[in-house]
Amino acid sequence: SDKALKAGVKPLGAYVDQAAERNVSFFAMVRALFSRQPLSFILSKFTRDMALMTINATIAYNFTFVYPSPVIMGLYFAINALGGLVGAFVSPLLANRTSMKFTYIVAEALMIVFSVLGFFLGTNAIASFVFLVLTMFSYYMCSALEKPMFSNAADYTVLKQRKPVRP
Repeated sequence: SDKALKAGVKPLGAYVDQAAERNVSFFAMVRALFSRQPLSFILSKFTRDMALMTINATIAYNFTFVYPSPVIMGLYFAINALGGLVGAFVSPLLANRTSMKFTYIVAEALMIVFSVLGFFLGTNAIASFVFLVLTMFSYYMCSALEKPMFSNAADYTVLKQRKPVRP
């Protein structure tokens, strides 16, 4: 970060030689992948995407059989896209004020809370609709931070292991 650079922390390029980075062994890369930082992020993304698949199946089922209304389903998809766009723009702004890690964890926690509340309190079409949109808003908040978070996890693994395992 800019703060770290101003405080005298050397950038990653000063730790890792590009020629050495191209000659990393396969087993060093596998070991790096299964270290705590990248693995925890990958598992987080995996479970979040599994939740998304479950939610999408629920949406298709609910708006086809439980609350059969193509109008509400179309409205849901439109507002979901708008909510996702807003979530994708809100999370970087929050991450600038706090930290990327904190914002990501809060967005994931919100997704869990809204999913659970939707499961228990989504007893009619409107309640289900509201909780689904809030859940997807939280999902897209996380999605906006995925690439930089994974990049940070990879860079941190390089610094921790002192091996050029970033690729």
